Amino acid sequence: MIRRRRSRTALIALVGAMSLVVGILVGLSSGSGTPVGASAQAPDGFVVSITPVRVFDSREASTPLSTSSSGSERVVDVFGSLSASPDVIAVFANVTMVGAGADGYVTIFPTGRDRPNASTVNFSRGETVAASTLIARGPMGTSTVVVVTPKSNSTVDVIIDVFALVTSDPVRTGASVVRTVSPGRVHDTRSTSRIGPGEWRTIPIAGRSLDGSSDVVPADGSVTAVAINVTVVNTSIASRPTWISTVVGTSLANVDKGRVAANFGLVPIAPDGSISIYNDAGSTDVVVDVWGYASTSGVSVSAPGRIVVLDTPFRAVDSRPDPLGPGRSEPWNFADFNRSLASSRNGLGSVSALIGNLTGTDLRRRYAGLAVSTFLTAYPMAGSVPLTSNLNLVEGDTKSNLGLFRLGNEEMSVYNDDGYVNYVLDVAAVIVE
Repeated sequence: MIRRRRSRTALIALVGAMSLVVGILVGLSSGSGTPVGASAQAPDGFVVSITPVRVFDSREASTPLSTSSSGSERVVDVFGSLSASPDVIAVFANVTMVGAGADGYVTIFPTGRDRPNASTVNFSRGETVAASTLIARGPMGTSTVVVVTPKSNSTVDVIIDVFALVTSDPVRTGASVVRTVSPGRVHDTRSTSRIGPGEWRTIPIAGRSLDGSSDVVPADGSVTAVAINVTVVNTSIASRPTWISTVVGTSLANVDKGRVAANFGLVPIAPDGSISIYNDAGSTDVVVDVWGYASTSGVSVSAPGRIVVLDTPFRAVDSRPDPLGPGRSEPWNFADFNRSLASSRNGLGSVSALIGNLTGTDLRRRYAGLAVSTFLTAYPMAGSVPLTSNLNLVEGDTKSNLGLFRLGNEEMSVYNDDGYVNYVLDVAAVIVE
């Protein structure tokens, strides 16, 4: 479906954070019901940023989800918990896995549809890990959560926090189109000061230059939210297991002591053009990269920046069995993917960006005696490697992160900083012009 080209040497080296803890490899999704092609029947969507709200927490009823090697299912009423009106066709959510008894992964998809060959969150035994995702609203209105632990049956707690809606109503209050930017960095505490326990940090964004980018988030009052990637480098001497949030009571990123974790968020922007993040415990470094924003400017049924939500997530890229080498990038062509999607969706339009989960796995050393860590960065084929990152990995890790991936001439490149690594991209939605 997706055409892969030969790797080429990257011209720009990125600055990545290193972690000293080695994780345990967990499997990537190999679910049944793999679709022949990407499909979408829902109408065009517009994003509505909301204050994050917790819609499901298995700990509250002391009923963790069962897991198995083939996958154990639990139906969750995400949309009913929100009292979502019929125009809400999907939600952006942060999914947190807590206290897993075995290594595994979770996949979330609309109840009543085939289980996709895609993963939402990958986790290790005993780890608390969070990853954002886009959950489509299917024919039955509920969502099916499948947890797979390949090596043994177990249990795990699951938490779902919703931080944005996708509506088919362009005149709904707050309805916005999505604009991508050339990725840029807006905050890096490694060059200022770490965020302390219980501290809020305000980060101005609108109207300021993004480091490493030629784009600017407008300061015209139309921006309702910014699409950011938050990387938590929790490796200082004073670090403790912590979580990062934009609203107390929900979480954006969870990271253990001595670890590096990244997660995507669509964060409401304050009237002064800033966002605020909160650190729960210890002293930690936080890096914030901007990938796009939501704007109410020019919203209409045919406006550029509309969201087309796929019926179920679709595995569009899989580098296996050929890993990407150190300091290299390789492009992927999405022309066939776009044509496949258009065949199920009349009037699709030109696809300018993808929304999906990038997962890295099976990181291997360059030299037998030298431990390795790396990060992955996705960027438009026509552009240069940005000074940002999507995903951080150490040996033994399998990690996922939602992203807003701009295309250039229907192509996107992936850069790997060090070692040899495999990766997959599961697409949940596209942005059309």
